[in-house]
Amino acid sequence: MIQLSIEGFKLVELYKSISGPRLGIAHIPILFNAFGINLNNIRKIVFYASERNIHTLIIPYSAAFGPVIELYSKNMRAEEFRRRYGIDEEHPYLRTLKYLSANYGLNIISPAIMERSGSKYYVSTVFISFEDVEEHSSQRKILVSSDEEKIGVNPGREIIVFDDHYLKYMALISREILVPEFGRIGSMRGCNTLVATISPLKPVENYVDIVKTLAQMLDRWVIHVGGIFVVEDNKYVLNSMIVDPEGRLVTIYSDSVPALISIPYKEMTSRIHEANKEETIGILKFVSGQLRRLEK
Repeated sequence: MIQLSIEGFKLVELYKSISGPRLGIAHIPILFNAFGINLNNIRKIVFYASERNIHTLIIPYSAAFGPVIELYSKNMRAEEFRRRYGIDEEHPYLRTLKYLSANYGLNIISPAIMERSGSKYYVSTVFISFEDVEEHSSQRKILVSSDEEKIGVNPGREIIVFDDHYLKYMALISREILVPEFGRIGSMRGCNTLVATISPLKPVENYVDIVKTLAQMLDRWVIHVGGIFVVEDNKYVLNSMIVDPEGRLVTIYSDSVPALISIPYKEMTSRIHEANKEETIGILKFVSGQLRRLEK
């Protein structure tokens, strides 16, 4: 099995001459249905990140259990699936992330977990702030897939923006990167950085080009967190990328060697532009008007 270790571990530090806190991407192994190993890998990368002045760390897609929805939704009863993989406030996964966040003094963004809230289930991206680990914010996936519907996943109803005092983030999961309107609404709510992630087993075709186009269309930074996903004897490597607001690829990491990729906030904040709210409102009003006509 692939595990994270010091040997062969890469540090990719962009703009090394720029001092100050950094945003980090954890390009690490996520093993299918191996909760203990995955949590141990996360512990290690959080420790390394805290030593490299990382203020917010983004970890991979479905980091607790790997891509279990894509593999089990068709051959496991929905109730059993939700019992095994639902994550609530008391689950060891969230409790461990909160402990790590508080202990090492950094924020953690974990995309595409199976969140349980009361009797409802969502595919959510959670933001844990080291300043208030008792509470966490969730962006619930709006565009639910057929696999997710089969196990009773509910769609999210609003767009949440996470604030780490340097940047303001919103999350897009899988096919949501094909819906720029989500990003437009997020921008109107203050978002300047999109966190994108996709399933390793059902990746969005041409996702590298789509992420670049999305950044250019919205005039926003886009961080795509990939990773090394191990499912039985197969390994799937998704690119980790940073794309600037002009749609230019700042970096792309596609190696199967684990890495911590980081970029200084100073570089990012110096190139943030205010959202063109009038243009966005005009576009959304037009789309809304067309939809009402079609529904008649």
